[in-house]
Amino acid sequence: MIAWGPGSFQNEEGNDWIDELVESQDLSSIVLALQSIVEFAGTEDLEAQDCACAIVACEVVATAGGNPAKDLPKKLRKFIEEMAIGVTAPVQSLAAKTLEKVKQTPAMLRQFKEAGTLDEWLDNIEGLERRIAEAAIA
Repeated sequence: MIAWGPGSFQNEEGNDWIDELVESQDLSSIVLALQSIVEFAGTEDLEAQDCACAIVACEVVATAGGNPAKDLPKKLRKFIEEMAIGVTAPVQSLAAKTLEKVKQTPAMLRQFKEAGTLDEWLDNIEGLERRIAEAAIA
């Protein structure tokens, strides 16, 4: 069974995505994770696992912009620092759009409502939205 929690880093799918990002060092996967949500929003093709990965990609954007999560995994912080990732205005905008779509995704809403953690999850997403909005643009 896949573990899920309301925090950005409290699910296996997102943590697996971090491992793949760090191992591959393919920065394009960050933008691809964000774009897939915007592209498939409102369709049956958008699954909770995709959203979980996109949330972590949004955390990369927030961290690269100087606003990391308190529970940011050390390996992800190290990766962002070593790769000297910066945030451009288009990526900041894409991350904001991604989170707006994620908040409306039935699979995510159902997942956290059934677990009794919907409010906590929404608070986490709204905090991430603020951190992205306040991110320093490179």
